[in-house]
Amino acid sequence: MGMQDGARRSLVCFMAFVIWKTFGRMCRNAGIGDEPRKLIQMLKAMTRVDIIPPTGKGIDTGLQCVPKPGKDFAWMFQKLQIVPPDRLTSARGIIFDAKGYQL
Repeated sequence: MGMQDGARRSLVCFMAFVIWKTFGRMCRNAGIGDEPRKLIQMLKAMTRVDIIPPTGKGIDTGLQCVPKPGKDFAWMFQKLQIVPPDRLTSARGIIFDAKGYQL
């Protein structure tokens, strides 16, 4: 392992530590404790759903949606003032169909 590999690993570990502490501070400020583990589990549990309605022309189009959170997660989102997205888009706001083509 060279010096650059060690520096990269240290940077990744430091960034993970910063994210952990930031989530912990967010939880404490929201009044739900200091432990961000539940928040991270909640974010990990979020999934996307591909909705592909049938079309008359045989073209597969669809939307990538995020299901509404359950009561436990909705409560935590509300306390943290996080609004989960309804639909997923690319970084530029372009919506793609199920096969990755731009709509």
